[in-house]
Amino acid sequence: MPTTDKDFEEFEAKRQAALNPQHEYPIKRTHFTFDIETGSRSFDEIETYCPAFKPHKGIKDADKQAVFIEGKRDEWLDKAALSPLTGQVLVIGLRVDGVNTMYHVDKEGDEKSVIEAFFSEVRKFSDQKWVGHNCHGFDWPFLRGRAMALNVPFPVGIVTSICGQRYLNFAANCRDTMLAWNPDPTSRISLNNLGKILGLGTKTGDHGKHFDKLYAESPDEALAYCERDLELTDEIWQRIGI
Repeated sequence: MPTTDKDFEEFEAKRQAALNPQHEYPIKRTHFTFDIETGSRSFDEIETYCPAFKPHKGIKDADKQAVFIEGKRDEWLDKAALSPLTGQVLVIGLRVDGVNTMYHVDKEGDEKSVIEAFFSEVRKFSDQKWVGHNCHGFDWPFLRGRAMALNVPFPVGIVTSICGQRYLNFAANCRDTMLAWNPDPTSRISLNNLGKILGLGTKTGDHGKHFDKLYAESPDEALAYCERDLELTDEIWQRIGI
């Protein structure tokens, strides 16, 4: 039997490991923080979804009209990474007890493998709190859409129902730091600004919809960007999470 505090801690850790052989995380975990980073798929893949933009009624010159139409298409392409119809998952970061695990296409092989690896963790620990920033409005819906497109089964119990045409209802253990700050889903606050107001620091840049360019040019910098998002989200949850 253990005789010192250190001996007892080691004994308890071994006991808990025996009781929970399937997980690789310290037993002290209270929640899982995650974040996804997305990018646009190739134009050849998404061209079929590009809207047929209507000419501007106030423009009579044909060349200027062509410039206007081209500008509208560029605006659409600029947002392609933000829709599961035209975008793809490049990175999923998972943070547990201060330790980050990064699933990304260079490591896993392709988008489908990235999603499957992450969903495997979700299924194993579906009873735990899953925390993200704007994850109700973006991360989970995006993952759900890409999972359907790639024929990957979505974890049971995350989405409990579909509310109207725009909103999904989530299980009680799926927590969102944006909603923890203000439960009104129409009142948005960025991760960067929430970190500022709470005195927890900021993100490392604002790559967002252009993350794919950063990932292509500097994968290490891109992964570090995602890891900082994870850390900041985790710190925010520990401050205001309910």
